[in-house]
Amino acid sequence: MYTFAGTAYERGKQHGRELAVAIGDRVGRSLPVDLDAAQRTRIAQPWLDATEELDIDLVREMAGIAAGSGTTLAEIVLLNCFEAFKLQESEEKGGCTVVGSTTNGQTVIAQNWDGNPQRAIGIAVHRHRDPDAPDVAVLSSPGGLGWIGMNEYGLALVNNDLVGGPIARTAPSQAIRRVLLKQTDTSSALSAVQAISHPALRSYVLADAAGVLAAVEVLPHEAPATAPTAATVVHANHAVAAKVRAVEDRKLQESVFPSSAHRASRAAELMVQTYQQADQRDRLRRVLRDHDGLPFSVCRHPDPTEVTHTVASVVFDCTKRQAEFYLGLACEPDAYEVVDFGATALSVAHGRGEAALTEETDGLASSSSAPSSAGTNSTNIERSEGIE
Repeated sequence: MYTFAGTAYERGKQHGRELAVAIGDRVGRSLPVDLDAAQRTRIAQPWLDATEELDIDLVREMAGIAAGSGTTLAEIVLLNCFEAFKLQESEEKGGCTVVGSTTNGQTVIAQNWDGNPQRAIGIAVHRHRDPDAPDVAVLSSPGGLGWIGMNEYGLALVNNDLVGGPIARTAPSQAIRRVLLKQTDTSSALSAVQAISHPALRSYVLADAAGVLAAVEVLPHEAPATAPTAATVVHANHAVAAKVRAVEDRKLQESVFPSSAHRASRAAELMVQTYQQADQRDRLRRVLRDHDGLPFSVCRHPDPTEVTHTVASVVFDCTKRQAEFYLGLACEPDAYEVVDFGATALSVAHGRGEAALTEETDGLASSSSAPSSAGTNSTNIERSEGIE
């Protein structure tokens, strides 16, 4: 596990320095090789602009990663912006199975995070200790803002790739995930989901320490589709809401994720079979480790029938504010990390208010340690390369 502490830029620079080799390797193997620096900058700029409008600290963090790793801001933006490229052409592909339960006073959400071999390289737990936002632990790739995670309030987020539909040049979904994890509960996170413009089809499942469990599918240019409240949630890599199914490319989805339908139905079946199990963490772990229908099983092993397999899994106990991260197959993980937010008191530093944040931002800008000030939405990738 890597722990990064300080302002957004400082944390990014720590990330970049610590993982410089891995980030450089990921840039080389994951971004299209036929794009020169000018083309990468041109593609990245609108996504950067939208991220700056959403949360300028995420731009600062990416600028720090670039500075620390010796890469460019455009490259870091694109590592966090797989939506900028067609799925078929992407070197990193992922598919996932999500389950959640709130019952018997315990709320837990869990996910098998599936990826192809390219996407699996360097996956690790990144913990961010931010003076102006809740502490957060995320599963992340080198140079990434994070795929899934939990914050110190017990708000947890898992999600699924969906396929097809339009692409909007908004903030990329990795930035959106970090914004959602700056909220303190499911209700505020759902409000943020409703207010944010989304780049592509995606499913989010959110849960908090108060026991509120919610599932929502998002799509560009339209309001998200929130599922009815339920005690359990199951989701894979195909849309459930009618308005999202209407724009989903089901043929492409079935080609890229042929196991999705079986994974979802089998997970739902197991949730019914295990409804009397008292410990919800054990219940959800059992689902994630299931091999029924192999190679289309919930715990996916490498197989030529599908490009992705399970490379990590998470179990987030929102009630206890504990995050479990397993690296490798869900049935036989290679490594195990626990972040126990419940063992410590909640941070109060991020409640300092706008005046303190403005003062800190001004100080960073004057010392050339961050991108352009929060008062503008015009961070230029080429200008920001000299940030130190």
